[in-house]
Amino acid sequence: MAVQSNGNSPEATREDTGRRMRAYQLLQLKEGAPHGLVEEAYWILVNQIQKANLEESAYARQVGELNAAFEAVSHDLNERARSPQSTARNGGTPSGLLRWRWSGRDGSAPQQRSPYELLHVDEAASPEVIRLATAAVLARPPVTRAEREDHKELILACQTLSDPQRRGEYDSRM
Repeated sequence: MAVQSNGNSPEATREDTGRRMRAYQLLQLKEGAPHGLVEEAYWILVNQIQKANLEESAYARQVGELNAAFEAVSHDLNERARSPQSTARNGGTPSGLLRWRWSGRDGSAPQQRSPYELLHVDEAASPEVIRLATAAVLARPPVTRAEREDHKELILACQTLSDPQRRGEYDSRM
């Protein structure tokens, strides 16, 4: 069996990746979502569970799953922020932890990204999580010209996903 440089087997690495992706899905977010968005989504979902008036065992199980997902995603974001590529690419600022990440201007050709990718939310995200992601975009006004261009794209994504009719039309096309 081949062993990778980090000491994990390919099977273990695939299992870790699958576990991490399930954690993001449970929080209704995309991989690499900003840390503040992860925290807010976690609390929204905990609040929804509390309002559901579940029996104690079901409540404890669901909150336990959310806690584990939050810890896994937080760990993933912290690891990404510590990576040398991350801090060099963002001018020394760790990505995903302290600020909303713009879609990026690294000199490569622009890519068409879905509104879900732009807002870092899962396709199954609830309206509450969509509103949260929209608020995160609107909370940080653009400063540079590149950010203003990206902000237009983010605002369009917010408008598309915030309106149930437009979101349904977008989803049916995809």
